[in-house]
Amino acid sequence: MQLSFNCSAQQPALPEGRVILTVSGAIESSVDAASSDANGVAQPPTVSFDLAMLESLGMIKVATETPWTTGIIEFEGVLVRDLLDFVKADGKTVKAAALDDYVVDIPVEDFLVHDVIIATRIKGKPMRVRENGPLWIIYPWNDVPDLRRPHFYSNSIWQLNSLMVLP
Repeated sequence: MQLSFNCSAQQPALPEGRVILTVSGAIESSVDAASSDANGVAQPPTVSFDLAMLESLGMIKVATETPWTTGIIEFEGVLVRDLLDFVKADGKTVKAAALDDYVVDIPVEDFLVHDVIIATRIKGKPMRVRENGPLWIIYPWNDVPDLRRPHFYSNSIWQLNSLMVLP
C-alpha cells in the first residue's frame, strides 16, 4: 500500500541548534532542495531538524515498558506520522538509521495504525546518547500488547539520527 501525506504546514526553517535528525528520500522540501554531490549525482531532498524544531511539531507522552528498561517509563516525543506529514512524505517504507550504523526498514503503516513516537525525552528530560538518545522510536507496547513481538522490538531503533522515506 502506497501512502501519501499531504500537509498544509509551512516549510521548515533552518535548524539553529545541533542537527539531531535528517529526513530524506520521497519527501518535499523547499529548504534543503534536491542537490547534487561533488560528482554531479542528484541527491534526494533532505530536511534537517534540531531538537527545538522537532519538538515544535507537537509532543505526546507514551508510558510503556520496554525490553531494555525496568518498569513503566514515560517517554515524550513526536508522532512519527506527524513528522512524515510535515515533510510531505510519499512512500510505504522508512529506512531508519542510528548513530551506531544500525539500520531497519519500518513500514509506514506502523506509524499510521499505532501511536509510534520519536522519543526526545525520558522521564521529562532530554535523552543523552548513553540513555539510548538523543532519539528513540518507541511503540505503545503497554497500550497495544499485540506489539510485544520481536518484529516491533527490532523496529524500536535508539540513537536514531536519520530517516529515509522509500517509495
